[in-house]
Amino acid sequence: MFEAFALDLVGDGLGGGVAGFGVGGLAGVPKPWVGYLQRWYDTSTLTVAVRNNIRTNMAKTGRWLAAEHPGAVDPAWTWSTCANWGAAVDKMAVGDYVQRVDHLHGRLGGPIAPRTKSHILMGTRSFLRDLQEWEWIPRRFDTNRPRRCPARSPP
Repeated sequence: MFEAFALDLVGDGLGGGVAGFGVGGLAGVPKPWVGYLQRWYDTSTLTVAVRNNIRTNMAKTGRWLAAEHPGAVDPAWTWSTCANWGAAVDKMAVGDYVQRVDHLHGRLGGPIAPRTKSHILMGTRSFLRDLQEWEWIPRRFDTNRPRRCPARSPP
């Protein structure tokens, strides 16, 4: 089963593409995650710029899921998955879980900024909240429960 899952991930980056996301635009993102992300993108009333930003961050989330939690590749997360994602974002470096790094130059591997962490977590919250409110996934935790993003990461 893992081999088939891995082939699906590889195949996604080889030109299958997803409508609205461009050919290979979600390489390495598990198909179940792509399906929810596409449906969310098509349904959301947020501006295109905001939807694009959240889509980019949620693709990063999907790649993290594929690497760290391959059994939890749909957005019906538990609170534990959310906590793990929050910890991963806090430790994230520039270039982690992205599709391409050629434009990152000297920043690659450096810590991401607190503002970037906040944007990733806010996008995750919006995406999961919408999916819960639209009854596409079960409500296993409260997305409105406040979470703090560290002001700065330790050196």
